[in-house]
Amino acid sequence: MGMMKNPGLPPKLQQHRQYVEDSNFNYDRFTLIDIYPQCEDFAVILFYENNGVKPWSIQFRGSGRYFYTREELDEYCKGRKFKGWV
Repeated sequence: MGMMKNPGLPPKLQQHRQYVEDSNFNYDRFTLIDIYPQCEDFAVILFYENNGVKPWSIQFRGSGRYFYTREELDEYCKGRKFKGWV
């Protein structure tokens, strides 16, 4: 029942569901925007917190970073040279 476990996972991200399958992601509080695989075991998870002060966020290898704007998030990810950001 992998797909039913993540009812909020957008169809375009189903191919990357293994990166969030065992997480306790709160689909009521957050909107999952994208998943950027970095290697077989890890991905950068991009999400938006509904009603958050710093609504834009990424999770990578158990750590989270929060940003006021998508532009700040993108600059951070480019600086870290994450795959998927140019």
